[in-house]
Amino acid sequence: MFRSIDFHLIGSGFGSFTAANLADDMPALLKMITDGKIAVPLTTFPLSQIAEKWNDYGDNRLVFLP
Repeated sequence: MFRSIDFHLIGSGFGSFTAANLADDMPALLKMITDGKIAVPLTTFPLSQIAEKWNDYGDNRLVFLP
């Protein structure tokens, strides 16, 4: 299956990719996220609640909104 598609797998540890790789791939990655092709679990809170909610997000990415 992977031979028939343009599939790339990169790690997240030190040295798994270069800054140039990240800069090249970031626009496509962000587009896939905004198009809903990649799920990014997140929890949002108003910025006014930053002090009390900083550690209150579980496994999700924490996002504070103005």
